[in-house]
Amino acid sequence: MKAAANAFCARSLPSIGTRTGCAQASALLVVLAVALAACRSDEKSSPITTTLPSAPASSAPASSAPASSAPATTSESAAGGSLVVGTDLPLQGGDAKDTNLAVALLLEQQGGKAGKFAITLKEYDSSSAGQCNTNATGHVANNDEVAVMGTVSSGCTKIELPVLNADPTGPMLMISHFNTNVGITRADGPGEPDMYYPTGIRNYGRIMATEDREGTADAEFAASELQVTKCVVLDDASSYGVVVAHAFQEAAKASGITIVATSQWGKVEGDFVPLFEGFKSLNPDCFFFGGTGDVKGEQLIHDKVAVFGSNTGAVKLLTPDGFAGYPEIQSLAEAEGM
Repeated sequence: MKAAANAFCARSLPSIGTRTGCAQASALLVVLAVALAACRSDEKSSPITTTLPSAPASSAPASSAPASSAPATTSESAAGGSLVVGTDLPLQGGDAKDTNLAVALLLEQQGGKAGKFAITLKEYDSSSAGQCNTNATGHVANNDEVAVMGTVSSGCTKIELPVLNADPTGPMLMISHFNTNVGITRADGPGEPDMYYPTGIRNYGRIMATEDREGTADAEFAASELQVTKCVVLDDASSYGVVVAHAFQEAAKASGITIVATSQWGKVEGDFVPLFEGFKSLNPDCFFFGGTGDVKGEQLIHDKVAVFGSNTGAVKLLTPDGFAGYPEIQSLAEAEGM
C-alpha cells in the first residue's frame, strides 16, 4: 500500500519525498496537526535526551501501540485503499490522550478520509527515549503507515526523524505541533540539521515557531504594540527557557528596549517576592518570562502582580508558548492581561 500511495502522489510533493501518501492526505495531516496544537503538551517540561539510532531494516518489528479511530470501511478501501497516520505523543500523564480524542473527532468530521483514501489513526506512546526508538522502527515497519503526527518532545523527534527519513520505501512525512528546537530544521548544534536527514531529503515540518524566532517576535510585539522601554528578562534555567529568553533579550535591544536586569527564577527556592522586590529600584515597565508554566508558573505570575501590580497596568508581562494552555494559569486572576 505504501508503494501504491507513493506512485499516486510522488509528483504532488516533490520537495517532501516519495513516501507521503498523497497531497490530500498531507493536507489533512496539517489540519490534524493544528488540532493537536489546540491541546497543551509538555515538550518543554519533559525533555528527552537524543541518542540517534541507526536506520532500521524494513523487517523491524512493528510498535505494539494500539490502533484507534476511524477504521476504513469496505467501500472506502475499494475507492482508494486504506492508509495509516500515526500519532506519536507522550501518553503517560499530561493531556495527550485528550489530544488523540480531538484528532480522532476531527478525522471523523472529515468522513474518515483524505481524498480517495480511508485513513486510520494509530496511537504510539512516546513518553520515554526508549519508546521513541521503538516507535521509529514501528512507523517504518507498518506497511500501510504513510505519515506521523508528532512528536511533542524535540529530543524524541531527533531520535525518530533519521529513521523515518531513511525508510527503504522513501522518507516518511513527519509533522509536529510542538517542537521548538532550532536544530531540527536549521543549523544549531554540531551536524544539525543534516544529521536528521541522511537521505538528503527533508521530510519534516512543524506548525510551531522555533525558540529563537518566538523570543524575537515577543520582543518586537513588546516594542511596537506595548511600547515598553525597560524590561527584566527571567528564564527557568531550562535549555528552552534560556534560548527563548536570550532571543527576546537580543531582539529587544535591537528594538530600542533597555534590558535592565536578567535572572533565573528556576533556581529560586520558596516564593518569588524577594526576587521581584530586588527589581523595584530599576523601574521596569515589563517582564519577560522565558520558560514554562510547569516551573512554578502560577507562583511566579502571582508574585509579579503582588509586587508590580496588574499586567494591564504600568508593568506588562510577556511569556512564550511555554505558558500556554494551562487551565490553572488561564483561570488565575493575576494572569489577566498577561
